[in-house]
Order: sequence, then structure tokens, then C-alpha cells
Amino acid sequence: FDLVVTSSEKPRFFTELRRFLRVDPDTGLMSNWDRQLEPGIYQGGNAQQLTGYYKVNGDQILYLGDHIFGDILTLKKSCNWRTGLVIEELNEEVDSLQQGRPRLNEIDELMKKKEALELIFFKNDSDPEAGKKVYSEIKTIDNEISRLITEYQGLFNTYWGPIMRSGQEESRLSQQIQKYACIYMGNIGNFRDYSPRHYFRPRRRLLPHEIND
Repeated sequence: FDLVVTSSEKPRFFTELRRFLRVDPDTGLMSNWDRQLEPGIYQGGNAQQLTGYYKVNGDQILYLGDHIFGDILTLKKSCNWRTGLVIEELNEEVDSLQQGRPRLNEIDELMKKKEALELIFFKNDSDPEAGKKVYSEIKTIDNEISRLITEYQGLFNTYWGPIMRSGQEESRLSQQIQKYACIYMGNIGNFRDYSPRHYFRPRRRLLPHEIND
């Protein structure tokens, strides 16, 4: 690295104009540094001066961290740097998601059948016998869905399940990541197959009224 900053005391590095100390790599001695930054090792400092050193806009800097509050949320609120969150647990979770994909597909298909049967059930409320038969089919599907959900949940952490989900809803962590992190990954090695000039764009998320089933 052409420039290294240690003991930056995040999140103060992003919110306060603290001075840089130049570190002598041979002796470890530090001295106040009030001039334009040069390649070397520093302690402390602030994000504003570091941005000026590279002569770039904040949105041309990608900051990678592994703490949603200390690294990502505070930075996003105080600077205009782009943010990347490293979630180590995601590597194992992606494997679990791939293993569980067939079960989710089965659940989706069963839910479609269940919805169709529910429509028939409410239309046949004048025919008790037909209603009982349809209701029995719905209960059978419910039991199968319950079994598949249990198997799917067993692929994840015993106590809190998937990191980014709370049941069917997005977890609080997931909401914060989507709000404050420009990108997230299991480890920085995920960048290996991409050019430094690659621009990551989010997929367009469909709103409920835009979904055409």
C-alpha cells in the first residue's frame, strides 16, 4: 500500500478532523504531520484529509469494513464514501441457500396449489361435503409445507436461522445493510474475478403492484 493508517479510532476518523501522526517504520517514533499527506504510515487522522490526498470525490472511494455500525452506518451518515460490508458468515450461508433452493421451489409450488384450493373452498361454501374434501387437501399440503420449512431451517444456524431473514421478513441487520452498504460480500476475495473499474449495480427490485403472477 502506498499509504497506511493505523489506530484511526473509528468512527471518530469519519466524524472529527483529528490530525495525522507520521510513523517512522524503522523506529516506531511518531511526529505531527500538518502538511499534505505523502506515501507512508500514519496514525489517527481524518477521512476528509485522506480524500484530499487522493484528489478524488468521496464516491470514488470504496471503504470495506466488517462492522455495520463502526464501519458502515457512521461512515455513510458522515462522509460520501461508498461502503462495502464484509460478512464472514455469509460464505457458509450461501452454501446453505444453494442446498435449500430445491425445498424453496417445492414450497412455492405447494403454495400455488394451496391458494387454488382455498379459492375453490370459499366458492363451495354451500356444499359441505365438497368443502370437507378440499379442506382435507389443504391440510395435507400444510403438513408437507411445514415439513419442508423445518428441513430448510435446519440448514442454518440453530438459534437465529438465516442471517438476513427473520422468518419470511428481512432481518434488522438486512435492512441496515441495504440502507447503508453499497455492496456486501463474504470476503474481499469475491472481487478477484472483477476488474477494478467494474461498477456494481443493484438489481431492480419489483414492488408488490409490479409483480405479474
